[in-house]
Amino acid sequence: MIDRIADWPLHARVWALTNHLTQGDLDKFDIQYDPNSDRVYLPQYSVVSMAAGPSYLEGYQLRATRKNHTPKYYTVQRPDKQGHTRIVGSDEDSVILVEDLISGITLSKYTECSIHVNYGVKCDPTVMYRLAHRYKRVAVWLDNDSSHVIKQAKTMARTIQLYSPACKVGIVEGASDPKHYDADEIAKWLGDTWIT
Repeated sequence: MIDRIADWPLHARVWALTNHLTQGDLDKFDIQYDPNSDRVYLPQYSVVSMAAGPSYLEGYQLRATRKNHTPKYYTVQRPDKQGHTRIVGSDEDSVILVEDLISGITLSKYTECSIHVNYGVKCDPTVMYRLAHRYKRVAVWLDNDSSHVIKQAKTMARTIQLYSPACKVGIVEGASDPKHYDADEIAKWLGDTWIT
């Protein structure tokens, strides 16, 4: 495993920089390049505190960084875990639901909200129930790159609202997920959704 981004092959460095990852992000989240699989190692934690760092490791994903290198992800999880990460921000009343760790890391730089990394677009009723009863406000921000993903975002929002009608729920309607936006664009999308 290679932990210094400067030592990664060019295609992996380009992927990391395109996704706004810094060496500090790699160090904090233990993201490394795996030369054996030619993929980036992305750990899955139960909780990440931006002050204290990550907690218990639940699994990991190996992410392809070359175009047409399929599948895009290999996921390995502990058998007793769902593979979700919660990034704790200083605003404990609001959470943003995203589909991948890199989007969660990107958002954590620009918002005080907590972030729930879903690792995909599956609408898990147990997770939606916990979010509905844990937070006063929930924003769903998936990579709206297909009708299936847009439908899943609506299903997640509707499910959260059903579990807790008092919970304010919104969907970020950007064309992509947070990792593809800069600070100004993220602020605009969050402001349009009511989370600032």
